[in-house]
This record gives sequence, structure tokens and C-alpha cells, in this order.
Amino acid sequence: NNSGNKKQKQDDDATSASIKTSNRIHNRGVEAQQSQISRRVIKMVTTTMNKKFLNIRVHMIPNFDFKSHLSSLKHVKDSIPQHSAYAEEWSKRTDLLVLNEDMVVKAGDDALVCLLKGLNIDRNKKLSDKIVDFANIYRPKDSNFKEVRYRSGPTPLPPTQRTGNITYFLHTGTIGLGNENRTPSASATMVGSVKAVNANVQLLWDLEFTSLLNNAALKQLDPVSFNTYSEMRNSKHVSPSTKLFCTQCPFVWLGKAILINEHTKWHRDIKDKEDGWCCIVYFGNFSNGDLFLPDLKLRLHIEAGDVVFLRSYAFVHFVDEWIGEGRFVVVYYTSKDVFEAHKLGEAADME
Repeated sequence: NNSGNKKQKQDDDATSASIKTSNRIHNRGVEAQQSQISRRVIKMVTTTMNKKFLNIRVHMIPNFDFKSHLSSLKHVKDSIPQHSAYAEEWSKRTDLLVLNEDMVVKAGDDALVCLLKGLNIDRNKKLSDKIVDFANIYRPKDSNFKEVRYRSGPTPLPPTQRTGNITYFLHTGTIGLGNENRTPSASATMVGSVKAVNANVQLLWDLEFTSLLNNAALKQLDPVSFNTYSEMRNSKHVSPSTKLFCTQCPFVWLGKAILINEHTKWHRDIKDKEDGWCCIVYFGNFSNGDLFLPDLKLRLHIEAGDVVFLRSYAFVHFVDEWIGEGRFVVVYYTSKDVFEAHKLGEAADME
């Protein structure tokens, strides 16, 4: 028994030492990454966002309780209309609030959606090219490919079909609990090959300034959520590969969805945090393609360079038809699996 206890203690000590070493490496990486971002740039971004939110319009939605709305989603069983008819109906409605300037929509103390116009417009063309270059690594080789995938709404949607060789959708970042250790890990699009790793690091570098702007905006919009997402980014309960990529870019979200010429149909993002945010950044050369939020009777007029902060789990959203040379969207998010893994890991540490 004594021998067994001694071996168990040695194993525990070795595990503890390994965790401490991993944390030291992670912290050094974060410090190194932060030191590369000049204080002047951070100060400029913070000042820009402070001014933007100081003058931003606020629209209050009366008689709407966000917490009650979230609670009601657990019991939604309504049938879903055919998308094209549903979208056409909403595009013709005249009773919607149209957002076409900097605005925060709130219900009581809860911010629900935020539109920031032209936040990235000066860098838009350059970043559009870089995003397309990155996405082309994963572009389907078959020019006549057809993919069927399922979108998530309050109830299951029929499959969405898209045909062509210039329309596709990919996730890159930290994904959920799919591995045997139940630890959120970097996706195969990040670490599947040396080429993928190099491309992802380069994309993170290219998006660095945009990420700083988005971080500063979320901090102004919802300081509590900003701290929560920052905690997940720095959690020790995500994989070493995730921590490695975190040292290469400052954004607080751990995942990205990249949409190349997508026409996003009716859905909610049920894998996002229930009361959390996603950040949607628009690039390219297009017109139309407004973002609709039927639950709030909102229509957001979208142009290249705009940024939208959206409660993506809570509210149904879809995009109207768009025209133009190309429409490229980067959606920042953190899967709720990451929050769950952090919670489970913290509980285990307390035992």
C-alpha cells in the first residue's frame, strides 16, 4: 500500500510540474505576442473606439426581456417556412427598423446587436485579397461540386445546397470536445499540415489590427462578456495547439468561420454561447445582402468594411440576396464547448 501511495504521489507531482511548465510557456508566449503590439497602436485603437461609442446612437426595444427570450428558445417547436419565400416576405416588409449608421440596439440594460459602419474600410481591399488567398487553400477542386450541409435553427432545417466553385464555407480555430481527452483543440484546417499552419499564422498576422479594433469594440459594448471571452482565451483547459495560436493574434474569440460568396440562410448558431456574441466582419465588393433579424424586426444595411456584433445563439438571422464581384465574411466566435470545458476543468482542479 505504501509503495502504491508513493507511486501515486510521484505521478501527481509529475502531472503538477507538467501543468506548471505548460502554463509558464503559455504565459511567456502571450507576453511575447503582446510586446510585439506597440502601445501606440493599442492606444490609437482604444481612443478610436471610445470616440465611436461616445457618439453612437442607441435604439431601445420596448417590452422585450432578453433573459425571457433565451429561456423561451428551449421550447421552440414552430415549423420553419421555406427559406426563399420567408426571405422574400421579410425583404418586402416596411415595418422593420433599418440600421444604416453606427447603432447599438438594446432592451433594458442588455445590448442585443451593434452595427459599426466602415470600421475596416481603409484596409478592406488588401484584406479581401488575403482572405481569398487563405480560403483558396481549402477551395473544392471539383468545379461542379455540390455540398449538402445542415444549418441549425430552433428546429432542424432542411439541407442547404450550394453549387459552384466560388462559394464555400470553412471553420478555422478552436473546435469542440471531439477528441478523447474532451479538450477543445485547434481544427484540422489549422494544424492538418505544415501548409495549413503557415497559412493560419499568416492570416492571424494579417487580421491583427482588425482583431484589436473588434476587441476594443466588444469591451465598449459589453465589458462583462469581453472579460468572459478573454478568460476563455487564456484558459489552461484548452489544448496546447490553441494556446500556441493565441500567441499569434490578440483577438478574444477562439474560432473563425470564413464565408466566401455565401448566401447565409435562416438559422441560429446553437453551438455558440447562449448569451454570447459573435463578431461579423465584411469584405469584398458587393451591394445588397442586408442582414435580417426577424425576432427584433431589424434590417441591417451591410457594406464592405462594416462590423456587426450579434447575439448569434439568441436570434434568428439570414442574409438577403447580394450582387457584386465578391462578398467575403469573417465571423469570430467561441464555441460553448470551450466554456463547458473550462467549467469542468476548473471544477476538477478544485477536487
